Amino acid sequence: MNDIKALIVEDDFIIKMFLEQLITGKGCEVISTYDSGEALLSDIANVEPSLIFMDISLSGELNGIEVASALKENNKIPIVFVTGNKDILDGVDLKKHNVIHIINKPITEVGFNLEYEVILKKLSTL
Repeated sequence: MNDIKALIVEDDFIIKMFLEQLITGKGCEVISTYDSGEALLSDIANVEPSLIFMDISLSGELNGIEVASALKENNKIPIVFVTGNKDILDGVDLKKHNVIHIINKPITEVGFNLEYEVILKKLSTL
């Protein structure tokens, strides 16, 4: 499935660049990256992603869960949360926020490749 157009929302530069390398290595296009949820929300009308990779703890006022909630109002873009703290998701209805998968940090190339196959299967059922 090489027609994926992804966005990355991650405030850690190194992780953002590594994710971009992993995603493009799968033949997907990363159409834009953002450091904060506010930056994504202000630009979402100008981009047409088919998938968003988003950290939960972001710089700025909004965290990834709040950004996902704001996005669901007008968009049905599938989201993959990338997090070092899954506990923050306790009690969050992920499907309600269009979250289809969670990738735990630290991210490795081998781990990402396995996670990516799961993401593709989930995308094929949408």
